[in-house]
Amino acid sequence: MKKPQANYFLIITFIFLVAIIFAWEQIESVRLQYKIDRFSEALQKEHETQSELQILCYKMESPERLDKLAREMKFVIPKKESIVFAGNI
Repeated sequence: MKKPQANYFLIITFIFLVAIIFAWEQIESVRLQYKIDRFSEALQKEHETQSELQILCYKMESPERLDKLAREMKFVIPKKESIVFAGNI
């Protein structure tokens, strides 16, 4: 008579353990999804920052900007006789 009670106890214990493992897996899945979402958002922000910095770099290198700065600093184009080439020294 005690044999059927032990079987029921083992079956219920097994079902309980499976349910606990299933719940734990679901919680971990949600936790990992939140982590992936945070990393995706951070990656998107880094891509935006990279794009902004690339645009800034292009602006800093633009010939129009450099020409304007040269005029503001009163740079002049050197005359041919004042140019010294490294090979002629």
